[in-house]
Amino acid sequence: GEDKNIRIVRVREELITDEKKLEYATVKKPSEQLDKGMTKVVQKGAAGLKKSEIKITYEDGKETKRDIIKEEVVIEPKDQVVQVGMNDKISTSRGTTRFQKALVVTATAYSSEDPGVNNRTSVGATLKKGVIAVDPRVIPYYTRLYVPGYGFGQALDTGGAIKGNKIDLAMNSRAEALRYGRRTVKIYLLGR
Repeated sequence: GEDKNIRIVRVREELITDEKKLEYATVKKPSEQLDKGMTKVVQKGAAGLKKSEIKITYEDGKETKRDIIKEEVVIEPKDQVVQVGMNDKISTSRGTTRFQKALVVTATAYSSEDPGVNNRTSVGATLKKGVIAVDPRVIPYYTRLYVPGYGFGQALDTGGAIKGNKIDLAMNSRAEALRYGRRTVKIYLLGR
């Protein structure tokens, strides 16, 4: 007679629950209340959670099939809402001035009367009020700036200690520089 190969396949099923994190989206909302260059998180984002029940079929100990029995979103992700500044006008002593972007910096005053300060800036300008020292990677040379409490100036100098969001404001005298000291200010970049 014929030989029939009889194979017995052991089939086993298993139910597992799987949890997946649902990433939140970031929504940007233009705001006229905020200056250009500024952003503000008005709602913090939160990840959601999705639970799935999965049936796994094993044949002879090897997984052969996965079926999703049911899926449900247990926690809906919450959008992160960020306001993006749109305002580009500031009132100054010269009336309304348009700017390209605002930046919060640490401003320190200095003068040519300070020890170790040269009367010429790094671009060859004379050091006097209106000269502002910058990190050129943050604020390009020759950018015109408006600094509340100081006035208009231009990025014409740099210095070893000026890295990132730091600027130095030239004053006409050491006394004036000491009076100003160091402040955290929001400055306005007016372009070149």
